Amino acid sequence: MSTSFMDRLAGGEPLVWLDFYDYAGARLAGASGVPWLDDAAFAAFHGKAQGLLGSDVITVPVARIAEALLRASPALSAAMGEKKRPAYPLRRLLEDAGLRQAVSALLGPLRAADSERPLALVLPSPRQWLAAAYAVAHGEPMAADVANDPDEIDGAAVYVANFLGEFASAGVDLVLLCESADNGARNADDLSLYDSVFKTCRHFRWAIGLLDPAGLLPVNEDGALDLLIAPAGNREVCVAEAFWHDGGESLAPPNARLYHGSIPADAVPETVLDRLAVLRRRDRQAELAEVSA
Repeated sequence: MSTSFMDRLAGGEPLVWLDFYDYAGARLAGASGVPWLDDAAFAAFHGKAQGLLGSDVITVPVARIAEALLRASPALSAAMGEKKRPAYPLRRLLEDAGLRQAVSALLGPLRAADSERPLALVLPSPRQWLAAAYAVAHGEPMAADVANDPDEIDGAAVYVANFLGEFASAGVDLVLLCESADNGARNADDLSLYDSVFKTCRHFRWAIGLLDPAGLLPVNEDGALDLLIAPAGNREVCVAEAFWHDGGESLAPPNARLYHGSIPADAVPETVLDRLAVLRRRDRQAELAEVSA
């Protein structure tokens, strides 16, 4: 696995991993939005956002790049819908040379600009991407029984694994698969459907994480993962959106080793800075609690 990430994760202070693209995009990118398909403009944007917020992990969100590419290339959306096989839209998207080039074009400058922080590829889980790609291609949701079919999810994982192999030499440290707020892997059998992705990550010595915002996967069934980011019950915490708004300090256990938060676009800058200060002193609060106990 990636020693740079896992060593950081095992260090003395918790990592604060920020998805700041909505927030920074609303303040720094202007009306045109985050320049996902312009590597030079993106590097400049990211440098400003990172300078202001200081995420401990550098994030390349593949789904957002794909969305930008699909907006710019209606022909790709049409090609994804050429066949009715459930997994065909995802296969067609992930095999597209334009998407692979767009992701590579962002990975290179980000790795070059910051060689110290872990670099993460973040993408939907095979379960999520299977259904999302179908909806884009056909303009309608995938039938629930198909979206939850183990064979279809397993097949989707193979396409995702093949896609990830394109970035073997890009300096990636970890891969984070993202479930939705109301659906995702619920047990070890569900998680095993992503095994093709896990094998690719192990082969390239990348750490493997799952973002489980609904907390559906029990911590004792996360054996294939290096980290499970969930609302509570484990040492990697998914910070609720309300945390960035309400000004309170209520949070999951102070001894967490990682806090992952998506800063909403409408968050107030002063509150965001205050919230970041809260996250970054959690370890100190834990030390004080031990001393006073």
